[in-house]
Amino acid sequence: MNEKLARAMREWSAEAAELSPPPSVEQAVLAEFDRSIRAKRRRQWSAIAVTAAAVLTLVVWTREPRPVDVVEPDPAVDFIALPYVIQPAQYERIEVLRMSVPVAELIAAGLRVQADPGELVEADVLFGQDRRARAVRIIYQ
Repeated sequence: MNEKLARAMREWSAEAAELSPPPSVEQAVLAEFDRSIRAKRRRQWSAIAVTAAAVLTLVVWTREPRPVDVVEPDPAVDFIALPYVIQPAQYERIEVLRMSVPVAELIAAGLRVQADPGELVEADVLFGQDRRARAVRIIYQ
């Protein structure tokens, strides 16, 4: 039985060796291979571009504010805590900076401001150790 199977396999192998696909089939297979390689490279470059855009966005959004000058907080006027921000712990070092802040950013942070959204207002901004704004006190002149 094994000899019959081996002989049949040899015959089939000899017949298959004589057969060859037409040149058009080989060209089509090679063209499809090239297309799939180009598509893979395109996906890789797209992933690199998306990653670069995400990193650039993070860099732009996390840059530090430029302070005008450092001031001591006035105890007569309270700071308004920024919504959805964890307030600093008692042991955490804080810093208060006086700066010009766009009214639109204050409104976007959830504060009610009595000014035109296109204006800048002077404000004392309280920052935590991690350099994130935690509270604000608007200076009305």
